Amino acid sequence: MAHNLNYNKNLNRHAMVSLCEKPWHGLGKVVNEAMTSHDAIALAGLDYEVKLGKLYSTIYDELPRITLPSDIINIPNYFATYRKDTNDYFGVVGSRYEIVQNREAFSFFDEIVGKKEAMFETAGALGKGETIFITAKLPHYIKIGGSDIIEKYLLFTSTHDGSGSIKAMLTPIRVVCNNTLNQALKNNTNKITLKHTLNVHDRLKEGARLMGLVNVHSENFQHCLNYLSTCEITVEQINKLVTELYLSYTELELLNRANGRIEIVDEISTKKKNTINDVLVSIDNGIGQNVFRGSAYWLYNGITTYYSNKKSYSSDEDRFTSILEGSSSSIQQKAFDKILTLTN
Repeated sequence: MAHNLNYNKNLNRHAMVSLCEKPWHGLGKVVNEAMTSHDAIALAGLDYEVKLGKLYSTIYDELPRITLPSDIINIPNYFATYRKDTNDYFGVVGSRYEIVQNREAFSFFDEIVGKKEAMFETAGALGKGETIFITAKLPHYIKIGGSDIIEKYLLFTSTHDGSGSIKAMLTPIRVVCNNTLNQALKNNTNKITLKHTLNVHDRLKEGARLMGLVNVHSENFQHCLNYLSTCEITVEQINKLVTELYLSYTELELLNRANGRIEIVDEISTKKKNTINDVLVSIDNGIGQNVFRGSAYWLYNGITTYYSNKKSYSSDEDRFTSILEGSSSSIQQKAFDKILTLTN
């Protein structure tokens, strides 16, 4: 699988920096000390400016040997985005498109947690620099039962070619097995999405304020997970909840008629049967499942561990997208909601 990391000629290396650990595909820069936003943007090769350029076209289907100024026309209401240091072209955008410079992305982190408080772990650019990503570990962590540690990360991505929005999300990671607990509580959300349109700079500041509130929301998440760690759950409840995650109403009816013997229900696909079995195995003895055994928190961790550590994905990018905001995230949220209902 290609890494697609931008190669920065000024740095004479790929545009990525990582704290302590070897960067993606072994490329980029490794640092051993915590980085400020000022350090990270320079070390990751993201200290370039994005500009808008006018678009022009000739009036010929095929270029003549000599093109006169009168043969070139300006294309109104559309512009090309490009990076000023290399003049690399990114994409075509409309007149309402607003550029958000890379330095504003790092300022976003400083707005949330204060300067020098976010520990930047990775940052880099893809392609010619049209896509950037930043992750930072936030101060403080979630502790369950006095021993299980969940660290809080903030992820920020943005594009400069008009192909996508600005996205920022809070992502709790359970240290013992590196599984993503990417769930929301009630009406809270753990992410924001902003389009590159009018007032995006003001909305980015408001987004930082909202993400700061989401960071406070993690305290509620901690209380909830601690409560789940005290709630006992039976094998029958586990089997019922897991099958309800994957089977339709009709399939559940057929399973009931078969007295729960899923292997004899031909109408249920082999893929679903294997998934249910793999999730149950992950719950029983997956990575990090030696603590809080028999509790609702143990059940929840078993499901998230399956998606973070056992399930196969087509690529690293697919894993990243699916766990954070795709199908894997949706099924984990569904499981979390069911567990909350089960434990009242």
